[in-house]
Amino acid sequence: MTSSRRSYLLAAFAKLAAGSIAGYALVLILTPVLTRIYSPSDLGFFSVVSAFVGILPPLLTVSYPFGQLSAPNTSDAARFAIAGLWAAAALSIAIACVGLLVGAFARVEIGVYAAFLCALVCGLLAVLSSIGINWAIRRRLESRAAFATFANLGGRGVFQVALGGVLGGVKGLIAGELLGRLSAWLIIERGVARIACRIDARRRNAVLRHARRHRRYPTVITPALTLENLLVWLPAPLFAVAFTPEVGGLIALVQRFASVPLTIVNQSLASLFHRELVAWRQAHTARVKRYLFLVAGITMALAWPLSVAISHYGPALASDIFGGGQWAQSATIAAILVPVYCAQLLTLFSDRILMIADRNELKLIALSINLVMFVATLGVAVYAQWRWEFALVVFSATQCISYVIFFSYVVKGFEAQQSEPVRGEG
Repeated sequence: MTSSRRSYLLAAFAKLAAGSIAGYALVLILTPVLTRIYSPSDLGFFSVVSAFVGILPPLLTVSYPFGQLSAPNTSDAARFAIAGLWAAAALSIAIACVGLLVGAFARVEIGVYAAFLCALVCGLLAVLSSIGINWAIRRRLESRAAFATFANLGGRGVFQVALGGVLGGVKGLIAGELLGRLSAWLIIERGVARIACRIDARRRNAVLRHARRHRRYPTVITPALTLENLLVWLPAPLFAVAFTPEVGGLIALVQRFASVPLTIVNQSLASLFHRELVAWRQAHTARVKRYLFLVAGITMALAWPLSVAISHYGPALASDIFGGGQWAQSATIAAILVPVYCAQLLTLFSDRILMIADRNELKLIALSINLVMFVATLGVAVYAQWRWEFALVVFSATQCISYVIFFSYVVKGFEAQQSEPVRGEG
């Protein structure tokens, strides 16, 4: 790699990471204010909405936008984006209609249905923002992508705090989520929809053929990404159901912090890794493997001392920072879950390898095993009347071990995969 190329990649990563880190800093600053406005129960109930929003994007787009970064040219990248927009529009309407019918027959309270519609709109805005950010990265507009990422992370926190005193409770959290995601989309749009509509009007048949040719995105990648999102977002609502809403709220608070480092890596380093691996993989396989195992070693080596430090110093700090003893146990939860979040960070890179090599069925199998282990853990915990702390420890240990094994398997097999043709990317 030339020095100019290395300098460009470092600058691109710095821009993307800066947007995420700035948004993360704003989240950190505002969270002590948020916990003084909302209760653990509020966050516990809101975790259901967050889980729905987190799971929606790959389902609505059937994962076509992920092809934007590995497409061989700009035209194919645009076709992936358009196919995702078509799918999102059609499925959003279908889900809204089904929800309306279910609400009418089941006589669901208007507040619950309003929350469902707001969550659906949030999911659609997340789709539009993601497509725009991928398009900006593909076109090497990293500054614009960084600004949108900052608005997406920090904007939600700002609006949730601002609306806490006006609406309060779950309403304020949902409205803040909606406005934050809307601001991110307005920033990243800048003509993306106009370009997509222009290409769509001229080359509709080409887009349809492209979607059919790349049907592994809806049939393999979408189920895998959905399972992945379920494992990320379900712990808070399911622990709330299995134990108490307060436990779910504490997990949701920890998830609020943990999701941001994952977002930083996913939308900066992992996205650049994805884009560059398409060119690197033939000539630099051994070097990529060394770097990935080095990153894995450092990451997992830091997990244990970080967990111990949080466990020792965290409860008192959590009480002081978040405004009361009701938040103290969030530190215990964070200490237990640190290894899982570190392992999930590593899989962001192995996921990109599988996506480029067209081997996502391996990810689907691995995540199915993880989800079964998670559900089985909760089932045994409820049946055996475990304390929630012990159930969370079992969940963390089993998930962490599974993620690390999966990462190691994928990276070790990278050399064999790199010689295979990249089906579905031509």
